[in-house]
Amino acid sequence: MYAKIAPGVPQLTATKLDGTPYTRRSDVADAIALAIALPKEQWVELAERSDAARLPSEVLVFLTRSAAATDKDVFSKLMWQLHLRIEKVAKRWARGFDRDTTEEVIERVQKKVIEIALTTPPSRQSDFLEVAFNRAVERYTINAVEKRRNAPLPLSPKEHYAFEDDGEDTERPTERVEDDSPQVEELVSLLQDRVRRGPLLRRAQAAVKDIRHYQAILLYHGFGWPYTSSDPSAPCLQEYFKVSERQIRNWIKDGMAAIQTALEKSHEN
Repeated sequence: MYAKIAPGVPQLTATKLDGTPYTRRSDVADAIALAIALPKEQWVELAERSDAARLPSEVLVFLTRSAAATDKDVFSKLMWQLHLRIEKVAKRWARGFDRDTTEEVIERVQKKVIEIALTTPPSRQSDFLEVAFNRAVERYTINAVEKRRNAPLPLSPKEHYAFEDDGEDTERPTERVEDDSPQVEELVSLLQDRVRRGPLLRRAQAAVKDIRHYQAILLYHGFGWPYTSSDPSAPCLQEYFKVSERQIRNWIKDGMAAIQTALEKSHEN
């Protein structure tokens, strides 16, 4: 259940692709309202609790942001609790590595989530952390895991690379990293909305330059087709389109970006 208005609780500023605003769950909004009525020192106690009164992680994000500029001691303690919450969720998804690599992946997820949470002014991604914290951390972790599996060396900030060949099948530094913004999930949800699906699909199809890109998006996000499959009887995108996996990933990434842009412009108009 979602709350549209909670006394004393500032509303989120980001909107979904269909123009509706992000809204916190009612339990999150109520917990924020109760917390901001208390002295900031008690926020830490609430964050540390592990019983039924434990703060939802979405509330912890809000309180950490609120304390950042007003109380350094409370902020640092809340930040540590947020750090632990991120680690707990990320551990469930950061699998398949040795211990050191797993810790590396989790640390990078923690850094990314905390950086997003403290974004000023708030962004769509930071607002999404106050709407669906676990889902957001899961997405960032899966993204980091896939990126790490395709990185022969420990991840670190890299200089931009220039490629002489800019063809469709050229491997890009980020081609295997799925878009981890909440917009992708919203777009897929909209595509599955029976009421608005017709007009939306027509706008989406018109926005994508190649019909194969559009088909790949629908098969991957709408029907769950994998890129590849070891089962010859199971459908997969690579077998269907007869092109490389990385080319299909490029199609989907570019196509989703084009559709998002088209829908946002449509909403603005």
